[in-house]
Amino acid sequence: MFVLVRYLSSSLCFFIILCFLWRCQSHHTDQEINQTAKQLLLADSINYFNPRAADSIYRLVIIDSAKISLNDFVKALLGLSSVYSNRSAFDSATTFVNKAFEIAESLNDTTLIMSCLLEKGNLTLNLGDHSQSEQCYKRGLVLAKLKKSSDFQNRFFLGLGNEQLDRGDYPGAGKTFTEAIKFAEKNGDEKNVALGMENLAITLKFSGEIREAIKYNKQALQIRKKLNLLRDYASGLQNLGILYRNLELNDSALICYRQAYTIFLELNDSLSIVRVRYNIGVILKNQKKFREAEDEMKSILQFCQQRNIIEGQVYSLSTLASIYDQTNRTEDGLIAIDSAIIKAKRIRLYANLSILYDRQHEILANLGRYKEAYMAALESRDLSDSLLSIDKQKGDYNS
Repeated sequence: MFVLVRYLSSSLCFFIILCFLWRCQSHHTDQEINQTAKQLLLADSINYFNPRAADSIYRLVIIDSAKISLNDFVKALLGLSSVYSNRSAFDSATTFVNKAFEIAESLNDTTLIMSCLLEKGNLTLNLGDHSQSEQCYKRGLVLAKLKKSSDFQNRFFLGLGNEQLDRGDYPGAGKTFTEAIKFAEKNGDEKNVALGMENLAITLKFSGEIREAIKYNKQALQIRKKLNLLRDYASGLQNLGILYRNLELNDSALICYRQAYTIFLELNDSLSIVRVRYNIGVILKNQKKFREAEDEMKSILQFCQQRNIIEGQVYSLSTLASIYDQTNRTEDGLIAIDSAIIKAKRIRLYANLSILYDRQHEILANLGRYKEAYMAALESRDLSDSLLSIDKQKGDYNS
């Protein structure tokens, strides 16, 4: 009866919820409830690496609202919020999570409220609202302790650590992740022990303690291998590759990336396949193996075009531009970087635009088109100033 368009407005979301509340008086059979649970479980499992399919499943659950419980309705809204957040469609994601929160609080369901707080904390962290994100995680942690839910306590600990990491409080993040590891060890939760160790490794990387970071990353990998957590194991290999790159151990990094690629290919995880192959291509470029790097980036570009992964197209085009510029094909480099800028604007990838304009500036200068190069430099500076201004305003507000 109700059709969800790709980007739902707040009024339409509210309309669907009102209609659901009106219709939810109907009897729910055990078969219908079990079917919905299976649908949600499937959507949650593919949310990250196949967001389109997950999106469709969540929508089907919501459209068939007369046959589901309010609990499942909230879970579907949270799933949609996560999908749209990963797509950087933050307005729609915020609408979904706020509606979910509203229903969860009306039901006074602590578990649902914690799920909403976790999703809202993650979303506001993506938006750079550290104050709101921290409030969500801290409130969730209090509820998790009252509920004696070790799983949620771990997740809120990790959320708080990621919030501290994102705003550059590396000592605070290190302390929080260490606390999360100890808590998980106490509860015999090896999966979250590994996750805490991986996050601690990332923190140590940012604070310049690369070799110590490698130690924790390898410990996390051992646990994940033992537990047969293939996706997490592959992600850990990818992070280990980044750490090796920081030490300029490119051959070791390539081994990690290629092992991760094999696993992601087996799992059919398109986004992770793109990211790990991109890292392989960058290493080949830095090693001045330009022909291999170019082939890798062209292959990634084609892969992303077939699957409409715009962010991957931006990164591969940008790297191709650099390769062309370094191999005396500067005109081709300009075409590639111009295309990358257009696509980055399309998906509002503003944090990367200043870097893209810097590359455009270099290419135009190499072509002797100095007036256009100057304009590109101004665009880069204006974007950098805007981003710094936004960060400063957030800092002033949070203080």
